[in-house]
Amino acid sequence: MALCWRKRPKIDKWLRTKYKGEDIPEFERNDETRKVLLKIIYLNNAQDATAEQARQELEHLSMAYRSEAHKIQEVLQILGIAEDSGTASPSRPALILTDKDTLQILDLLAELALILGADNTTPPSFIHGLSQLHLEALEQGDTGAMASDSTPAMSISSLQKIQLDHLETRVNLARSHLDTLLNLREQWQDNRRQCSDDALRARRRSTELRRLKTTEEREQWQRTNETMLSNATSVLSGNGTRLDHHHSNSIEARGLTVTQLALQDQKVLDLGDQIDAQNKILAAYQDIPPDYSLARLKLQEAEMQLEELSGQHEMLMHELAHDL
Repeated sequence: MALCWRKRPKIDKWLRTKYKGEDIPEFERNDETRKVLLKIIYLNNAQDATAEQARQELEHLSMAYRSEAHKIQEVLQILGIAEDSGTASPSRPALILTDKDTLQILDLLAELALILGADNTTPPSFIHGLSQLHLEALEQGDTGAMASDSTPAMSISSLQKIQLDHLETRVNLARSHLDTLLNLREQWQDNRRQCSDDALRARRRSTELRRLKTTEEREQWQRTNETMLSNATSVLSGNGTRLDHHHSNSIEARGLTVTQLALQDQKVLDLGDQIDAQNKILAAYQDIPPDYSLARLKLQEAEMQLEELSGQHEMLMHELAHDL
């Protein structure tokens, strides 16, 4: 009742505000009405307190989210992943990882940073946090030993034991996360090296296929040249010195024409250009001695075959010109 009388001025003020200077009805000034209004005041105060508490909790939650977002952003910067597109930054190579692996790394880094209480997520901060946890564990152990020596009858309290166990668990968990991150980093490096090796092997296979194709075209040209030369020789030997006007006009049609000889010369030049191109491509692999040496030997063999074929071609040209 005393509390009700202390709230009475507020109730009267509220009634005057409600009726705006008019006479307040009798039913608004009895004890029952005042009790109801007093309950409303209590409820309003409780709601205000609850709203203030909720606002403070929301502020704390917002601060926690901002802190977590900042740590995740640091993790993304360390890993070289752009926050919006997932592409690699210019200063770091792209990660050869799946979305699942990336999320696992981010979760581990964020959890490890929270456990260690690190300011950032760089490796020195993790190592410093592990050292601090180890020192705290040693200090807790020394404190417990001193307490047991000074007061033998007094044992370590259960709260201290729980703290020590919790601290040891945090240290073990942090070490486990750090080992996992190191393993993931090694896997990433292996994947990167594997991708580079695959690209190099694919380029070598392409070079070898081009070399084989050049050799096949050269052999086909040689067979064609020999066939055409054989046809021309048979025509000349079959007619002897009694070639009539009809056969003399058909020599070019049945044997090597000037145009065909020019085409053969152009083929030889093209093959030489292809050999030069292969030489330039193989020169790019000087950093790999075994493969480069093998390719060099194959190139020298191809050049020797080209020189031999060129000599045979010139000799056949001279013989054909002499016969004509």
